[in-house]
Amino acid sequence: MGIQVTGRHDSVTDGMKRYAHDKAEKLKRFFDGLGKIEIILDGHGLVQRAEAVIHVAGGETIVVHADAPKMNAAIDAMIDKAESKVRRHKERIRDHHAGPDGPHEVPGGRGESLESYQDVIEGTDFPAPERP
Repeated sequence: MGIQVTGRHDSVTDGMKRYAHDKAEKLKRFFDGLGKIEIILDGHGLVQRAEAVIHVAGGETIVVHADAPKMNAAIDAMIDKAESKVRRHKERIRDHHAGPDGPHEVPGGRGESLESYQDVIEGTDFPAPERP
């Protein structure tokens, strides 16, 4: 996962960029499928804006932004929104693989082995056929 922090209008300090980078590092604990994260800080005018473009596995993109009077507050609000969207994306992926009865285990996963057809036949007690 790579994090790129840039500033618009060259009015963002290196300290603010480092702060945004450190906050964005925490996003990877919510979802392993995160790719590149691009953070754009805009300190022009009275309203400070922080934006994030997060590339996730499967080619999807999550975009969040937040405005606040101070850049630290804008970054914190943007990271909170990003956490929420990343969690929601992870839930959608997990729920997509669930059936009507909820999530299910896949045979053969995590060390389980499937029984052979012959083992199933030999281990089953079939009733004797009735004779007329």
